[in-house]
Amino acid sequence: MPTTPIKLADIFNEIEKILLKAKQLIGGRAVILECQPIAKLLDLYSHHDFKQLAVVNDDEMLTLYRVL
Repeated sequence: MPTTPIKLADIFNEIEKILLKAKQLIGGRAVILECQPIAKLLDLYSHHDFKQLAVVNDDEMLTLYRVL
């Protein structure tokens, strides 16, 4: 059976729909997340308008945000 690869852009589009619906229901205007400092991962989030919130003396995680 052939498989169809899932594209990250499709995943982010679905996530954005859910976040915008949540914004309508409960309010809020920003998404905050933590991720490991991996270049490919940071590029992916940056491409989807996430920005680094703060630099904390933590080599394991970075905090990113995006305004909805």
